[in-house]
Amino acid sequence: MIPKIKKILKVQRSECEMCGSLESSYVYHYTAPISKKELIICKKCATREYYGTKAKNSKNVITKT
Repeated sequence: MIPKIKKILKVQRSECEMCGSLESSYVYHYTAPISKKELIICKKCATREYYGTKAKNSKNVITKT
């Protein structure tokens, strides 16, 4: 199952609710496919959730809405 991930506007400083890192760039709205839990996550976590744990740096653009 592919999770629903949407890009949110650029923010000044936001904490990723998945890994806890502080981001000062684009953040993503993530909806878990099974539990329907909604989180605000960083680009690294969004890439990992969309492509899997072995995501490469070349797959760093998420275009699904």
